[in-house]
Amino acid sequence: MVRPVSLSAVRPIVRYVDQDQAVVDAHLFATPSLPAFEHGTPPSPTIDVVLEVTGSDGFHDEGVTRVRLVNGHTAMRFDLVQPQRWWPAGMGEQPLYTLTARVVGRDSVLTEQTVTFGLASVR
Repeated sequence: MVRPVSLSAVRPIVRYVDQDQAVVDAHLFATPSLPAFEHGTPPSPTIDVVLEVTGSDGFHDEGVTRVRLVNGHTAMRFDLVQPQRWWPAGMGEQPLYTLTARVVGRDSVLTEQTVTFGLASVR
């Protein structure tokens, strides 16, 4: 018997951002799908994830990847080209991006989580 996967959280962590590029790690936390087993350690399940990023400026990109859950966690890195940076109040615009992570099965979405974030760098 297999329990369904359920995403409990998605956390984008901005690794780098400038006027040309942003590098973001998307950390996914899930209740994994574990097959029933009798002895030994259960295998780390693999899941198919669709990451979709939408910007307030009309930017849209998405990709599909197969990842392995280790203790209910996985991380994926993605790049944004010519990102819109978020500035402190009074210093510029404050555009936001929406990141949606979907775990997909054969023909359907099994679970999804959405989070909004801004791209800023501190030096």
